[in-house]
Amino acid sequence: MNTVIPPLRWVSVQEMAQCVDMPTTIHLMRSAFRQLSSGKAQVPVRMHMHFQEERAELLSMPVYLKDQGQSGLKLVALSHQNPNMWLPFIQALMMVMDATHGFPLGCMNGGWITLMRTVAASGLATEILARKDAEVLGIIGTGVQAMTQLSAVMEVRPIKKVLLVNRSPDRAHTFKEKASEKFSCEFQVLGMNADLREADIICTCTKSKEPVLYLSQVSAGTHINAVGAYRADMAEIGADLLAASAIYMDEQAACEAEAGDLIQAQESHEITIMGELGQVLLDLIPSREN
Repeated sequence: MNTVIPPLRWVSVQEMAQCVDMPTTIHLMRSAFRQLSSGKAQVPVRMHMHFQEERAELLSMPVYLKDQGQSGLKLVALSHQNPNMWLPFIQALMMVMDATHGFPLGCMNGGWITLMRTVAASGLATEILARKDAEVLGIIGTGVQAMTQLSAVMEVRPIKKVLLVNRSPDRAHTFKEKASEKFSCEFQVLGMNADLREADIICTCTKSKEPVLYLSQVSAGTHINAVGAYRADMAEIGADLLAASAIYMDEQAACEAEAGDLIQAQESHEITIMGELGQVLLDLIPSREN
């Protein structure tokens, strides 16, 4: 019997954007996190390579999803010189394969996938953990992630006001102008270390090596999506704020190895880790209780 090998497809960003919008991506993340926390998915801790002379990094991330019968590999190149040249910080490639026979099924732009996966995780976390009446959003960092973080949160909560914080006020005001064309809510630009106690939800999306948000800046009951610290030497959230928080992770093994916020806070404080988002979705651990 002759086996027909499926053709390898290159899927463009335009095709992906037409097929997968924000609500769909959040729905897909719900399925992915359930599989992860139930043991149906294999996601090893990603491998880091650092190129000091080039000020660049390469991340390698394999995955296997039992329900889909597929495996994949995402390669992400991070160039710290690119933003100063008005080039994307992230360049990436994603390959999907048939898990049984190993046939390559498709290649696609991994940068778009990385962006959508990250913000959809924030959208899902906000949906299941933030207060239902949340109306004010704070965003620290107004780079590439910020606009889609805003879109994801707007998808699940009736946001009426957005507080913008960035080290460069000019970039924050540029973001405000672009966001105002897309969303009808009120936007306000604040300085670094600003009082964000008005915010019900805060998204931190920076590449900071030092915390940009502390307990004194935040009101009790605030939901925080901390997405920027992807290495042990990075941190966005102050240890005092983490110690006062109930912490939910996307994947425990990865966070224990890479999340600089948690790693650094544990050296000086006792912190409360509730578990994974997937465990909330599987009703294995509680969501927000008060």
